[in-house]
Amino acid sequence: MHKHNKLTNQLAKNILRGVSSSLDCRFDIENALRKIQNKTGDYNAKQALILLRTSQVYSQNVLTRHFNQKVPRKLVNLVNFNVQDILQIIEYNERKLEKCLLIIFRLYNHILNKEFSEALNCFVSLIEENGVSLVFYRLIMFLNNRLEYIPGVNTFTNVIDEILAKIQVGNLREINDGVRQIINDRADYFSICSKVKDAEIDDNNKRILLSFISHAPIDEEDFVKNLNAHLSYSLLDAVLYLNLIKRMEFPVLDFWLPAKLQCHLDEIAKLDVNLSYYDGESDDGMDLSFYREAFLLIELDDCLKYKSIHAPYFNLPSSTIRVKTPYEFRVISEYFCDVNKISDLRTTDTERFSISLSKFDKRVSTLFENTSAFDYLLNKHDGNLITCSDDETIFIKVMSRTRDIAYLCLPEYIETIKDSCPNLEVKLIALCLLTASSLGDDDDADFELRKVFQNLCNQKYEGKILEALKSFYQVSPAITDYFLMSFDEVFISRLFNINVKPNQALSIRAELFDWYGDISGEKKYNDRAKNTRIDIQINKHRQHIDDSRIYAEPARVMQWITDNVNNQLALQFDNIDKLANPKLQLDWYNLRTSLNPENFVGIVIANSYNEFVNNKIYGISSYLGRRIRHGTAKGTGVGEVKALSQNPEFAPLFLENYFCEEWNKWLSTYMASFDELIGEYFHIRSDKKKKGLLSPHIDNDEKSTIANALVSNLYKSYLEIDNVIQAPVLITEYCWRLIDGDLARARQHILKVKSNVSVFNIKEQQRVNHKRLIQKFSEAVNALTSEKFAIVCSWFNKPSYATQSADISLLFKVVIDEIKKQNSSFEPVVEDENTLQMLTGGHYFVIYDALTIIIKNIAEHGKQDGVINLRYTIEKPFAEGSKKSLHISISSESNSYSSYLKSKERIRDSLSSSNIVDAHVIEGDSGIKKLKNMEDDKLIQKLDFSFNDKSSNPLINAIFTIELDY
Repeated sequence: MHKHNKLTNQLAKNILRGVSSSLDCRFDIENALRKIQNKTGDYNAKQALILLRTSQVYSQNVLTRHFNQKVPRKLVNLVNFNVQDILQIIEYNERKLEKCLLIIFRLYNHILNKEFSEALNCFVSLIEENGVSLVFYRLIMFLNNRLEYIPGVNTFTNVIDEILAKIQVGNLREINDGVRQIINDRADYFSICSKVKDAEIDDNNKRILLSFISHAPIDEEDFVKNLNAHLSYSLLDAVLYLNLIKRMEFPVLDFWLPAKLQCHLDEIAKLDVNLSYYDGESDDGMDLSFYREAFLLIELDDCLKYKSIHAPYFNLPSSTIRVKTPYEFRVISEYFCDVNKISDLRTTDTERFSISLSKFDKRVSTLFENTSAFDYLLNKHDGNLITCSDDETIFIKVMSRTRDIAYLCLPEYIETIKDSCPNLEVKLIALCLLTASSLGDDDDADFELRKVFQNLCNQKYEGKILEALKSFYQVSPAITDYFLMSFDEVFISRLFNINVKPNQALSIRAELFDWYGDISGEKKYNDRAKNTRIDIQINKHRQHIDDSRIYAEPARVMQWITDNVNNQLALQFDNIDKLANPKLQLDWYNLRTSLNPENFVGIVIANSYNEFVNNKIYGISSYLGRRIRHGTAKGTGVGEVKALSQNPEFAPLFLENYFCEEWNKWLSTYMASFDELIGEYFHIRSDKKKKGLLSPHIDNDEKSTIANALVSNLYKSYLEIDNVIQAPVLITEYCWRLIDGDLARARQHILKVKSNVSVFNIKEQQRVNHKRLIQKFSEAVNALTSEKFAIVCSWFNKPSYATQSADISLLFKVVIDEIKKQNSSFEPVVEDENTLQMLTGGHYFVIYDALTIIIKNIAEHGKQDGVINLRYTIEKPFAEGSKKSLHISISSESNSYSSYLKSKERIRDSLSSSNIVDAHVIEGDSGIKKLKNMEDDKLIQKLDFSFNDKSSNPLINAIFTIELDY
């Protein structure tokens, strides 16, 4: 037996023998190893580990083996082996490792040649050789991910699913979840990287995932820990990691792998990657997909080189602080050898894109490679990219041929561009980048951005914001995204030099969204414009004055959720296994301890609630500050009470010294209580304000129950309609439910303060005169303080209009008024039930769309001054589990019998048409098709039309229903 297989310590032997009967329980094995370490030291713990990993006696243990048939239940992180220890273990297991490497070589060959059946056979052979490992997992995940883009391969994907189930890939779910999201093109790459970095998961799991994102260790200590993390999965992975470090020329102690193993590894490295796997992707996304997946095939020189070249530049600045190895310096210099000035980047559109493995080629470079080259150039010249007027034009053009610049580039280099260039357009772009990179937290950049934009707008575009953006779009379309991100209504309302009135800001923003949606073809911007205008019109008709003390602006909260949450929710729900009973129970106190999609959903919800509470412009925090702390809190609580002492009726009392002393003492305590409430309690709880009454976190059992209900309802809605369109409304509504408990506790605290300080009385009555007057004064004071505390208490109630809502009659009037503006001859007689049936934001947006289509059709094809009648009924659920529905019908008169017949035929043709997709792009007679499309998208149900030619003016009746969830 090899010396590493010997365990000489008797106590350690006895402890290890104790687990022989419980090899299927990883907890018993872990506890035994810790006991050996604690009682006999690290050396014996290492020997025990080796015995567990090699001895036939322990071959069925589920925790740790050098060679596996299944994924380990956990990666042991007990003691670290040094490099020489591991090399000796490798040498002892050389023959077994050689067998596995031969299969891996064949496996790589088959995958690269797209010989899928043979590749799957190799996976089976590797399982039989106990070769389940990270490299096994990486290769099967590559194949699984790429097969999604190849039609007609369902048979192979089914076999892959069977293999993954056979090796029990779920044993290390954190690694599986992390890898799936790193390689998922729909997931934001930088968000996933940050989540992995911040995840509170087992150290070895985290190290492996981080090594997939950034394959180069930070230093020698990091290298040894990463090596041991790979060893804890399998000995094969330790060999491959050592070889990776050697290929990268990482400056650690010299070591040599056995010659036969090195020979096989070199053969694998020389295989050519097959880039045709990425032919099915969009031209401007294929190289980013390849970059994201390169770690899966890191044994290939092509993949290691590509990742090593781009990782320092296509990464967050905080992730790239590391000395490059000689290998990295060499391959980066060779790749970017022709990139010396900004004109060496691609500045025009190209018809042909390709992945450049050996050298940057601006003629075919995609967004990803051009971005990496831009960041390389920026670092090379310390931000001094622009040296002449031609460079200014090129810089603006490059912004449309790069991506994520605001997040990738060091802010100080962007500052250099801004400060060194007199061109206002370049300054504006640099300021937009700085504002985006700071996520709005840089007030100086925000102020300077407004200043520069106003100067430019006034000088060149007569103060017209939209004209300025149109001009920018002609030169650099991509930079317009940054402008739209920065130009919210607060920003627009502060453009004082352009004479923008505060009440115009929302309309201007809607105009910007509409224009950008039209020109870019991105419907989401048109939707945002439409929703903004709906809210403007509804508020005009409602004539509603928002005077609640505690408030959060629902439109802006929902817009934030739409922009920042919807895509993430859709991605994570897509990754959750379909559940028959979609009730998700999350541990809200430990969301960051896992990378599973359920926890990511929890993080997204927690972030939404934090935004709802903490946003300083439209969240609870804003109104708590403006309307309570800095508003009327102290004035309301103290003003009138203090003024009682000036009432002439009570003047005799203040001639007595003892009374004055008692009054001043009480008043001082009373006023101090309000000072304390305002200074310490009327705040959002934080490290600085630990006594804050309102918490931005889901931090108690009551909130956890509410949050779990929200997640379950979101997921249920996603399963029913296959999208997350209801998410903004649902999340906003549940945010009010989450804050409601804090509001109740705030009211309790205020009442507690009241009970301590609100009652004024004179204790030693014998020391004063005017006892009846004192009694009257005390009653007046106490009645007043009770009233004032009741008023302050009422401020901490949820407002009655907390979520976006409107009654259906109001919505009907808004739509008709909008159509009237577009058609001056349209003057219908409107009949409705003036119903108070309230609709929340998500519902009223849908009904607004449907009503707009119907009324517009009436205006174009019906009687211009005819009667339009709105009726509705509530339909109760017809079965358990179904929802109640709002049944809406709108009848209208026809101009004549002939026009009635023509409309009837047109409507029936549209309803029976199978070509409803064109309704989004073809105007004209597409209104009914758009309604049909809304029905197909499950936004409305039971769409139908009925016809009545018995009356003097024939009637057409449009009918649809919408499901209600309240």
